[in-house]
Order: sequence, then structure tokens, then C-alpha cells
Amino acid sequence: MIVYVDSSAFAKRYLAEAGSRDVEALVRQAEAVGTALITRPEISAAIATLVRLGSLDRQHGEAALRAFRRQWPELTAIQLTEAITAEADTLAWQQDLRGTDAVHLASALSWQRALERAVILATYDKDLWRGAQRVGRVAWPERLRKPQPATGWRFVEDSGHSAKHSISIPMRQGWRVSQNKDKWEDVSKWKNTMS
Repeated sequence: MIVYVDSSAFAKRYLAEAGSRDVEALVRQAEAVGTALITRPEISAAIATLVRLGSLDRQHGEAALRAFRRQWPELTAIQLTEAITAEADTLAWQQDLRGTDAVHLASALSWQRALERAVILATYDKDLWRGAQRVGRVAWPERLRKPQPATGWRFVEDSGHSAKHSISIPMRQGWRVSQNKDKWEDVSKWKNTMS
């Protein structure tokens, strides 16, 4: 299976929220994982915003950013070409998409044509998800759930999209991978560990 992951789905590898475990499982199962170059500044900006708003302290933000940057070279980065830009222009109008969503959809479509194989588009953005469906592409997850608030940051220690071990950098409450790294724990039950 080949998976194109947009920023909303890719961020779930670092932001512990509904869908994070599903994204991790999807990425682990994929033969190849790709995304548009625009994903790189989008993820960095999301981390910076959380630090700026005080939802994530600077030290943990920098750790998440380092982890993201270590993993970036292992992805197939889809270059923004004139052809993709022109297709994104058309998709933005026809599918009523925001500019970056149109770039993600055009990038996934371009990659699929180049590979001559089906590419699953993983997104948690409802407009992009619907746009992919309308142009006849497989959008993942099969059903979108109502967005849930983020509960904490985590990052993958091992490099590669097949990493097996994750650790969590909790904020004030939420879920994280346990010490034995094979199950999730509700950290809101912990006493005096997250002051």
C-alpha cells in the first residue's frame, strides 16, 4: 500500500489526539509514504504555534521538531512543479478547496499517475477528504470523526516510517505510550507527574 499523508494526518505522529494510533499503524503498514513539500513548513508552523501559545513548552517543541526533521528525509517529498500548481489551481476552483489543500490533492494525484499505482490519501481535513472522494480517489480514514482537542505531544524515537517505539511528551493531560512502549496509558490518572 502506498500512502500520501497530508499535514493534518502527518501531524498526528507528533500530536497525541484522536487518530494518532491509526496514522501510526497506517504509516507502519505502507510500502511508501509521500507528502508535498509544503508539509514541512506546515508541521514546523504548527509546532511553533503551540509553543507560542504556551500549549507546549519550548524544550518539548524543539524535541518534536528535531524528531520530525529526522524523519523528513525518509518520506517521498513531492516537488511543487508547474504542472502540480496548475492542477491545484483547477482543483481549488472545482472542488472548493483552500490553496494548500488543493496542493496536497494535486500532489497525491500526480504521484499516483507517476507510480501507475493506487495511492491512498490520508487526511483529517474534511474539505480535502471530500475533494479526494469527489475526484474518485481513496481517502483515508474511511470515515472522518468529529475533531477532538489535542492532549499532548509525542515523537517517534526510531527513524523511518516503520518505527516501532514512540514516546510521549505530555502537556497537562492525555494519553501516552507506556514505559514498555506497547500500550497506551491514560496519563490523567497519574498523580504529581505533570506539574
